[in-house]
Formats: sequence, C-alpha cells, structure tokens
Amino acid sequence: MSLRTITKEQFSDGTTIDGNRIEQAMQELEEICDQVPGYYVKRRFVQNQITVGFSPFQQAPYNQQVPALSGGGFVTGLTTNIERWKGYKILSHAISDVDKVLFWETSFILNNPGIVHSLDCFMAMTTSSATPNYQLPGGSSSPYIPPPVSDVQLFAAVDAPFVKEDRSQTDVLIHKYGMDMRAWLITPIGVASPTNEMTPNNPGGADSGWALTLDNLNLPLPKLARVRIALAIPTYDAATTGRSQWGATPWATFIPSLTATLLEPLSNV
Repeated sequence: MSLRTITKEQFSDGTTIDGNRIEQAMQELEEICDQVPGYYVKRRFVQNQITVGFSPFQQAPYNQQVPALSGGGFVTGLTTNIERWKGYKILSHAISDVDKVLFWETSFILNNPGIVHSLDCFMAMTTSSATPNYQLPGGSSSPYIPPPVSDVQLFAAVDAPFVKEDRSQTDVLIHKYGMDMRAWLITPIGVASPTNEMTPNNPGGADSGWALTLDNLNLPLPKLARVRIALAIPTYDAATTGRSQWGATPWATFIPSLTATLLEPLSNV
C-alpha cells in the first residue's frame, strides 16, 4: 500500500521534518488502523472463461456407463469402473429402458484457488432439414423446433487430490437434472428459408437446440484442483418411447460446447 493512501504528509530528501508533521501523519495512520475503510479489504477477482467443444462430433469422446446391474447380479466391469460418474439419475423413463448413459466430459486444473461462477452449455442443432445431421428426430417443419426432452444432466466435480482417476472419490459440486428443457430452448427465426450470413456458410441453415446456463454458483475451488464438467444424455432401448426422440445415435443429434466462467483472486494485491 502506498504511503500516500495513509497520509498526505510527505517525508523525503530535501523536505523539512518537524514534530507537528510527524504527529499529523501518525494520527492519520491511527485513524485508519482504528477503522479500516471497506475499499481497502474489498475482495477483487479477475473473470476468466474456459471454452471447449467437439466438431465434428462422434461417439468416441463419450464415456459410456450402464446405469444398473442387469438380472439382479454383478456384471463384469460395472462394479469396478473407476471412470463411472456417481449420482446420475434416470427420471423420464424406467431404468430398464435405458441401455447406457453417455457422458461428454472435459477437465481442467487451476494453479490458484478460484471460484466457479457459471456454466454455459450450448447443445446446437444446425439444420432444418427433415433428414438432418445433428438434430433430434421428430420434426420435418422449417424452422425446426427440438422436442422438449427432460433427460439431460449437467455435472461439475472435483477429483480427490491423491486418487484423481478414481471417480468414486470425487466431490460432486453441482448436478443439474430433471429440468424442463423447454425453459432452455433455442428456436430459429420463423422464416421458411434461412439465409447464411457468414463465410464459410453454416451448413444446414438456422440454429436450434438448447442453451443450458447455471449462473451465480459461487463454488470455491482449492489450489491445484482438477475440475471435471460433464454433460449426460441417455441411449434408450430400441423399444422405448425415448428412442423416438434421441434416435439410435444420440451422440450425433447435437454439437455440444461449454463455457466455464471462473473468478480467480488477484495475486499480490
């Protein structure tokens, strides 16, 4: 802290120093120590964003997990899967209708303590065709409006510091599930023939999908924490009604991207 923020008196070579000026400076210092102004101790943060995504999108980036043990017995590999996310739920259908839950995940490490302020997940479908790529089944009109699916889940977790690869030891910071995705719906402008306004052209026309935003989270992160963020979607048995929404290849129905907003304390201030 600069001396000039404490007292207006200056003490330097070439200036006179007397007892009155020293007493005045000491008095001003005493007043600050007795009642520290709020702006001296105000917490200040620098906002940073981490943005990730996959394009083109394939099944390979997904971590596939079977939601239940079949037949009431143990299935080889399921009880010892150290990559299994804990706490995910299936609410929209019976557990027997779900073949797998697909997790698209990413991770990052913070060198300094920080705070997760918000998560923004954009599930983009970029075509209005009746036989599209990156679009849920169930619509042939233009502009295309996605079905109101309710089985999307969003996670944020911190790995245990000494067994980072064992997911059973992670601390789940947030788990968003069971929401009505119509609240996050993105629909294109109501025109029959969308116009491309960029070069190269965006293939397929107008954007649609969902923008899932979790704001004002204020989740503290310790130093050197490895944070995992995951988006989970189901793959249903062929006979269930959920299959009609997600189709046989749910990983190909949208293009995901994610932005994590972090608040990192300033150093040496």
